[in-house]
Amino acid sequence: MSPILQDSELQSALAFIQAQFAAEVDDNKIPALSASIVYGGEVLWRGGFGPANVAADSPADEKTVYRIASITKLFTATALMRLRDAGKLSLDDPITKHLPEFRIRDAHSDGSVIRLKHLVSHTSGIPREPYLDHWLTGRAQSFGEMLASVANEEMLHPPSTKFRYSNIAVGMVGEVIARASGMPFEAYIERNVLQPLGMSMTAFSLSDEMKRHLATGYIREEKDAELEPVEEWHLGGLAAGGGMYSTVEDMAKFIAFQFEGKADVLAPGSVREMRQPVHAKGADSYGVAWSLSSQEGVSTVGHGGALYGFRTHLLLAPEKRLGVAVFVNIAHNPFGGASRALRHLIPVIERAEARVNEPPSRPEPPSSSERYVGKYRWRGFGDLWVSVHHNALVAHDEEFPKDNDPALEFDVEDDAGHWFRVRGGASDGERARFDMDANGVAHRLWIGAYPYDRRDTNQAGGKNH
Repeated sequence: MSPILQDSELQSALAFIQAQFAAEVDDNKIPALSASIVYGGEVLWRGGFGPANVAADSPADEKTVYRIASITKLFTATALMRLRDAGKLSLDDPITKHLPEFRIRDAHSDGSVIRLKHLVSHTSGIPREPYLDHWLTGRAQSFGEMLASVANEEMLHPPSTKFRYSNIAVGMVGEVIARASGMPFEAYIERNVLQPLGMSMTAFSLSDEMKRHLATGYIREEKDAELEPVEEWHLGGLAAGGGMYSTVEDMAKFIAFQFEGKADVLAPGSVREMRQPVHAKGADSYGVAWSLSSQEGVSTVGHGGALYGFRTHLLLAPEKRLGVAVFVNIAHNPFGGASRALRHLIPVIERAEARVNEPPSRPEPPSSSERYVGKYRWRGFGDLWVSVHHNALVAHDEEFPKDNDPALEFDVEDDAGHWFRVRGGASDGERARFDMDANGVAHRLWIGAYPYDRRDTNQAGGKNH
């Protein structure tokens, strides 16, 4: 175990992020949210909030199974790269070398060729979806039906000139994998990617064990409307682009693979190659299935997924060896939660790494300070977040503290009695106290005479590692 995992500020930061997830669930009326956070090859935290099935009131946790939708594309692209490394194909191969029956009307007539690299970087010019009724009826179309539909359509633009996301394109990659490997693409991915990584709860079809942990997907027409469970929905010829199920526990293994590598899955150089830009799209760019961007100056890669009743997001900072997976069972975009967690943890881990070899510049925060961190509200007067920043227990009105944030700091007066002295801001010099519940967790913060009640009451399953 890395010594920085014992760092008190890091442990408090993880508790703070759990409080943020809990508040996100409560504020947005999300049925269930599961998340995992990975540093290097180690899981920092994994767990869940809310009921995976509302009627059964079954709690979500790190083992809850979700539809991961378009995150599937990362696994399909990994399989394609593996076949490339084995000499079965080249990313520069024309589509028709592997799918000779492929046809599409080229309105641009520049003679350019659609290649495999265009399919996995969404620069092929192929439309996003086959013009069929699957999004209306839920009927899964076959790969043959999909190709027949594409033959009647025109390219949106010449290949390699523009970024246009295409589920058809990645559906075709699945068929290329099948023909190049001599087995169904689902079986190839399971045997050569999932099994070596120990991802036993990830698949294109549900095992009996996965069914026992499956989250129900929900839709809600309006924020305050009743939840409506959605029926299971299959993608047919588009499955390579969005047909997988997984858990955040398994996704933590895939994140660790991005940092630690596993040569029997994919060569380290090929893993890094997937995260290099194939096409620039404004301030951001796209690699081999990965979307490339940055979070406050730190390079990040990611991918989201959306399917009826489910939204998912995977976000990594490869240079920092840090990654987050967040899954929910309703149409709420989890990117914000993943981004907040990553941005909060990057400087915390940097400080923890510095403390491994240097003595601390200030006293340690109060013991078990994670019991205090969370979101507090003085009704009618606004919210405060309590966290640990630079080894000090602080309160601030932002979702995470910054070095230039005029936060209140709490100097310990009586740790056992949970009394503090405020330093900074309009309450400078006032006494503060946390009221604790029977489990030893703060449920109210008093700043002088002002009461702030704890708001992130939806506690997580899982644990720190």
